[in-house]
Amino acid sequence: MSFMKRIKSMFYEKKILLVDDSNLIRILLLKILNQAGYQNVDTAEDGLEAIKKIDQKKYDMVCSDFDMPKMNGKELVETIKKNYTDILVIVLSAQAERKTVVDLMRMADNYIVKDELDSIKKEVIFIIGQTFEKDQLRKDNIRLLNELKLRDEKMQSELSLAKYMTKEINIREDQCQNFNIEIYNRQSNIIGGDFFTTKTLSQKRTAVILADISGHGIPGALLLFGLKFLVNDIMKNDLPTDKAMYLLNKTLQRYFPQGMYATVSYLIIDEEKNTLAFTNSFQNPIIFVSKDAGINLLNNSAVKLLGISEQDEAGFQITEIPVASGDRFFLFTDGLLEARAKHQKEFYGSDRLLKLLKMNNSIPLKQIIRVILEDVNCFSNNNIDDDVTLIGIEKK
Repeated sequence: MSFMKRIKSMFYEKKILLVDDSNLIRILLLKILNQAGYQNVDTAEDGLEAIKKIDQKKYDMVCSDFDMPKMNGKELVETIKKNYTDILVIVLSAQAERKTVVDLMRMADNYIVKDELDSIKKEVIFIIGQTFEKDQLRKDNIRLLNELKLRDEKMQSELSLAKYMTKEINIREDQCQNFNIEIYNRQSNIIGGDFFTTKTLSQKRTAVILADISGHGIPGALLLFGLKFLVNDIMKNDLPTDKAMYLLNKTLQRYFPQGMYATVSYLIIDEEKNTLAFTNSFQNPIIFVSKDAGINLLNNSAVKLLGISEQDEAGFQITEIPVASGDRFFLFTDGLLEARAKHQKEFYGSDRLLKLLKMNNSIPLKQIIRVILEDVNCFSNNNIDDDVTLIGIEKK
């Protein structure tokens, strides 16, 4: 569709007031606009008459001559812009000097130079259509910006609700006598999916669970709640970690939305046997630091992510480690290793973490947790986008 046809179809119902002290010009402009498709067009012979008509009828546009008696075009434009801000104004002038044009553009929405009568027809239709179109674009932009603002406010409200929902989701209920457990958890601004819980299952057995789920915002918060209740229900049975993970996967696979998943590390500290048993499903390997600073990565990861598909019990393995005094275990989510500064390609990474643990093995567990976090923040310039959870376990 041509520009002229598009303008006619969009704006032919607009109400236009033509103001000119020349009866010939008024008749000419009225005829031009009527032929172009604008049927709601009125005329006035000076600024005072124009103001009276504007007070009686809601116009979309005023096209006014610049040089008129009683109230000239400049005075009329100033009055309209002050008191009738929704009305578009086009000034018609016989002066085409640069300074005059600049002055007109500062005052009005557009201008038309009244040149030869043969050329004014095309000019008038084009400028009026262009002015309506520019104004429509401006209004559309304002509408879109308002919609974006409302969406942003809604999103921020949902994120606030999600933060409130997940604020108390991580629970510590451990009562270990012979083990120290230190936990750091930091939620990202977009509400990620880190979840941890510790719970004493019996007098001598304590479960430690670290999980990370896909999804953010309200969906992520709801999945976290679902995971929390499932984990709490499974822990009541005090099952071995491999059987507990099998049941957890079976339940998640049934109830998680398609494509959503969880990565989980499930540990049980047995203070009577002095062992730590664990089953890992796509979580980061557990770092085992012995008292003499020997470091091992412990992993028996399941074949698949939890919640994606069914796995039989054989797909989950249990590993049991004898624990001596001074031995330490560290669990952490991806947010720790993937920390990096803006515009920086290199991640913090596991090598840097392992080196730091080996160098600081002699300091207290609580202090080494703080050292790790300070090092990560320094490396990333405090720019960590994802959730970060770090758990340290030490045999006294």
